[in-house]
Amino acid sequence: MSGRASPEKRMASGLGKCLKMLKRRPESILLVSDADRIARRADIFELIQRQGLGHRVFEAASGMSVNDIIATGKHHSIQAKTETDAAMRQAGMNRYRERGGYMGSPTIAMRSKTATAAKEQNTTKRRSEVFTVITDLVRVNRGRKPSYTEICDELDRRGVRTGQGHFFTPVRLAQYRKSNRTEWNSALDSYSRPRRRLNHIITTIQTETRRRRLSRRRVALLSQVALQPSHDQTRALSPDPLGAGQHGWRNPRQNVGVSSKGCRGPPNLSEAL
Repeated sequence: MSGRASPEKRMASGLGKCLKMLKRRPESILLVSDADRIARRADIFELIQRQGLGHRVFEAASGMSVNDIIATGKHHSIQAKTETDAAMRQAGMNRYRERGGYMGSPTIAMRSKTATAAKEQNTTKRRSEVFTVITDLVRVNRGRKPSYTEICDELDRRGVRTGQGHFFTPVRLAQYRKSNRTEWNSALDSYSRPRRRLNHIITTIQTETRRRRLSRRRVALLSQVALQPSHDQTRALSPDPLGAGQHGWRNPRQNVGVSSKGCRGPPNLSEAL
């Protein structure tokens, strides 16, 4: 962190973390090699003193605390020296440019893009290797989810390291899982997912086969009903034993014994005798 950084940036750096630890641990102190390692601006020293931590931050070279440094005015001399050094460096760079020199590299932008692309490629490769290990362990264990320790041991055996070149630990894997939750759950489900899909396909085929069988049976029944003649058609096609005529009915008591010539008349008594 530059000595000319703002207080907000200084509090967000390692100095801010140390001051937070001092607040959480009242028995601790902060020891630095030189006073300019604390800060190079006077307002940073005064900010530490206002927080009530000036008596717990010490300079190892002289044994002075921040309160002592402020009392002697050393923090102002540190700031003045920092500003003087910055002005001298700027003047030297200006003289170098005036003589035709240039600072930095003309291809720095391209190098930055190349480095970013290589970093993204390595990250993608490392993510793929981690999830491949998890998938292999799940399949070997027949669906049982491996523990963080088992995953770390397998990653170590295959030579997979973190982005900083460290070994994977259960804590690092827990953080890795939080940042890649979807891929992690997919790798853990790699054993059961194809079996669920196969079960779904079999169930769908059985349901469709049953539906088609019932549909063909329904069509066959409807065809049989359509081919059978109706009741009226049956009576029209069958002979009329009673001579019902076109009306298809008659009273069985009507015209009993009636000849084709009309009324039969009185009975013949001679025939009766």
